Amino acid sequence: MRNSFENVLRGPDERSNAAGGSGTEAQQQSDFEKIISDKVGVLDREKLREDTLRFGAKGANLSLLSGIRDKVDAAVGGYEEYTVPDYHLIPVSVYDKRHIETDFAVAVEDAFTWVRGRKVIIRSSAVYSEDAENLTGAGIYKSIILDADASKDQFIEKIREVYASVDSAEAFKYRADHGIPEEKMGLVVQEFLDCEPDGKGYVNSVVKNIPELMEIAYEDGARPLIVREKAQHLIVDPKSRQSIMHYEIDSYRKNVPVVERLARVAIAIDGYYGQPIQMEFLERDEDHYMRMYLVQARFLPRNFAEKKEFEFPNEKPVFEGRAVGAFDVTLPILSVMEDNSEKDGVVIFDSSYSFRIGGSMRLLRTNPISAALPKSGAVIVLGPPKEGFGHIETICAESGIALIFSKEPAKDLLVEETPSDKIRAQRAVEAHLDKMTGYEKFRLVSNGLDGRVYGVKEEQSDE
Repeated sequence: MRNSFENVLRGPDERSNAAGGSGTEAQQQSDFEKIISDKVGVLDREKLREDTLRFGAKGANLSLLSGIRDKVDAAVGGYEEYTVPDYHLIPVSVYDKRHIETDFAVAVEDAFTWVRGRKVIIRSSAVYSEDAENLTGAGIYKSIILDADASKDQFIEKIREVYASVDSAEAFKYRADHGIPEEKMGLVVQEFLDCEPDGKGYVNSVVKNIPELMEIAYEDGARPLIVREKAQHLIVDPKSRQSIMHYEIDSYRKNVPVVERLARVAIAIDGYYGQPIQMEFLERDEDHYMRMYLVQARFLPRNFAEKKEFEFPNEKPVFEGRAVGAFDVTLPILSVMEDNSEKDGVVIFDSSYSFRIGGSMRLLRTNPISAALPKSGAVIVLGPPKEGFGHIETICAESGIALIFSKEPAKDLLVEETPSDKIRAQRAVEAHLDKMTGYEKFRLVSNGLDGRVYGVKEEQSDE
């Protein structure tokens, strides 16, 4: 059974021909790598490590993105394919002076001179436990927006607030869980760009366990899938007019050329980094031109590119949704009302609403919602996602927890739900729960894109 991504699981020559190439897949890959090496270069990992120790991981990667922008433009054959919003890095050495008032005030003087009159976001840039290959630090450290008319004292107050998050209970627990004895903090002070949810999100340059595909995840729930080989071919042969989409997206919802431009940039930066990456982006219509901003990048775990294939059972599932990663697991059902932090099993949430990173609803890993997450196993989210509340995916991916979540488009939090909307949403969740009652365990199966849940009764699990 080939499932929904059959067209990317063909032989090498078939895939090369489908991409419009006249040579073998290996030749095209070689040509792509040479273009990236010649025009962009090869990542200097030692320099990135040194910059991380100096500015923190976020600052180091942002500086890297800014430094290679013109080279990426040359490689993909474009002009200003992406822009990095203006920023100022506050090094880790300032964090070391935070308890010495006079030294600290002098150290942030240059930063405030740059900030004055700008609306900015002060972003955490931890050295050891944030934006790393296997440690995202999602929701652990603060990022704070500062208005353009803020005073120097207000600026310093916000910096101290971000620094204080290093010593929070959830930060200590997170680092202890990952064997990190200490932390130091750089800061990225970046121009704040307002953007609608349908114009921001992130790119995973590889879909977990489906190395043939790339995923662009918008905050409004849209998830265009790109065939990586075809994106590479666009760089090898810029005149190619063949679509790089895994499936044709709704052109009324997303601007296809803009999506393809983002994919070209992502595949080029992926080639430069030499392994899968995740990039955060913003898209803004400025003077009738859709400008693309990159605001963050980090390595994805190398196991994202590990190919896994599972077939769906020939039976009716009790729930279907999207999934992160490919898996086939059978697990006991755990209560969402209990502390499952030391248990293995599957937990059902009716919504992803509480799983938000940043702001007043920042997910605390010591709160009851977090405690309901299993130590290992799986999570099922029944209701449609909320814009800006999709970080359950990040948390599960980092923790190795399987995830199946609703396929429905994300709901706009700025649009007030009517009583009838709420009733319909609650009834939909209840309808899902009705189908899922009466089972001792669930079997969760995913091909990396689609996820299905099957009920397992006690007599079945004993067989």
